[in-house]
Amino acid sequence: RERGGRQMHKLNQYRFALTPERIWVYFAHFKFVDYFRLHVLYITSVSLLFGAFVYAAEGNLAYVDALFVATTNVCQCGLSTVDVATMTTVGQVLLYFAMLIGNVVLLSALPIAVRALHIARHKEMRQSEKGRTELGALCRLAPIPFLYTMCVQSFHIALMALYINANQPTRDTCDAYGVNRAWFPFFTVMTAWTTTGISLFTGGVGLEPVADKPLLLLMIVFVNLLSDTAYPVTLRIIVYVVYKLTSWSPYERKYWKYILDNPRQCSAYLLPWRDSVWLGSIVFLVFFVVFCFFLALEYSNTLEALSPGNRFVNAVFMSVNARHTGFNSVALGSCRPATLIVIIGAMYVGTAPLAMAIHRSDPNGAEYGKTTDVLPGNELKVLRRWRKKQLRKQAASNQQANNSITTINDDTGSAGGGGRRGGFIESELLKSRMFVDRTRTFLWKHSFYLFWTWVIICISEDSQIRDDPVNMSPYLILFEIVSAYSGCGYSTGYPGVTYALAGEFGTFSKLLLIGAFILGRHRGLPHSLDASIQLPYVAYFKNTSENAKGKKQRKKQETRN
Repeated sequence: RERGGRQMHKLNQYRFALTPERIWVYFAHFKFVDYFRLHVLYITSVSLLFGAFVYAAEGNLAYVDALFVATTNVCQCGLSTVDVATMTTVGQVLLYFAMLIGNVVLLSALPIAVRALHIARHKEMRQSEKGRTELGALCRLAPIPFLYTMCVQSFHIALMALYINANQPTRDTCDAYGVNRAWFPFFTVMTAWTTTGISLFTGGVGLEPVADKPLLLLMIVFVNLLSDTAYPVTLRIIVYVVYKLTSWSPYERKYWKYILDNPRQCSAYLLPWRDSVWLGSIVFLVFFVVFCFFLALEYSNTLEALSPGNRFVNAVFMSVNARHTGFNSVALGSCRPATLIVIIGAMYVGTAPLAMAIHRSDPNGAEYGKTTDVLPGNELKVLRRWRKKQLRKQAASNQQANNSITTINDDTGSAGGGGRRGGFIESELLKSRMFVDRTRTFLWKHSFYLFWTWVIICISEDSQIRDDPVNMSPYLILFEIVSAYSGCGYSTGYPGVTYALAGEFGTFSKLLLIGAFILGRHRGLPHSLDASIQLPYVAYFKNTSENAKGKKQRKKQETRN
């Protein structure tokens, strides 16, 4: 009986170890396995799986093209080497679900659910007041991404279906291009929501056939903006509105209050109010700059055939989609070279505002200026090192160093004589410097890979470049690479084909672009030390280990002295 009890205890432990949150804990103890690598593994595995599905469903595609089109949908890019409009219904449905399971909004709910499951399975955390409050807050926050996706998509699908059925010219346009009017709203809303930008109009024309349908274009613009482009802003608004509506129930109100007070501890995409305003302002500023350039450069060029009102709407449409989605209502191959350069810049910085807002916000949900203790361990070490260096310079420049004693408090980050206001100013300066460093790192990240991808593709496609230096120029190849990396999906196309310029590349060049898809998809992810993707036990384990290392280093320093 005793032996059987021990075996049953081991079996129960083994069963418990198979839960998702326990696997997350096990992986978090290994330095080479973190949230970023797990996310890369997930996206790569799903891309390979759907590549095999598309290859089996189509039959007439090469596997590299099936993998290319599957990866571009999972990574939310839209750059395709085949004309998706000519694919079978089964193939389009597979791409529909590939876009869905790779969506940023839906994947943001996974860390929330795992964190809640982890707290619920630990009795000590569940019994504490903070643990119960955080568990209730996470359980209320986790369904919001799914409900938000379902509500936004359902509303716009119904609105687009009513518009198409009520507008005879739009029905005639769909029939002329062989588009299924019942399937068109579902696929178009999904590809706009996931910022993929794939059109069902045959011939590789994008949405040029509906360039004179302003209402349809504005619907797509709103779906695009409500997705991951401004998702943190809308999520903050939703939580605040629910908090105000629950004033009748103090029990419910405390959970939503906890989410508002600790946003970055609950979700990586839920920002403090100051960062939400900053993100909305930056998104609008980038859009306004691209809009002004596009309207000024293309008003008498690609927009010339449209009415003044439609020119304005198409400029808005192209300016919004140039940042991330990739829908085009005008022929990119006919745009001016200066316009393409502006679009390259807009594509490259497409996810920068969102990534910077995530990284600049306090990892533990505290507001700026209170303390620097809330920063993750590695960043806190960098800040302390920089602060000590500045204090050494200040002490060296002070001729009365013997009379002035500068004390460094590693816990509060305040310098002696500065008081609370000195610590506040120093914290602001340190965080500003860290934000500038992060921005610089983000903009130059993966630039080495992109440069050599450009060089290798130019070497691989040397014969085609020599045969057709106009339509296969190195400049257009760079445009294709930036479009793949940024997740936009714009392409200047190639004469005589209905797919992107990448469709004319060789197999090796296509594989390099697939690598650019995956790198670009993970460019704006939160770092592994982010509080929103760390389980409480894991964060405690890392903090204690860092404190132990710090004690050992201090002891060594004392013995040396």
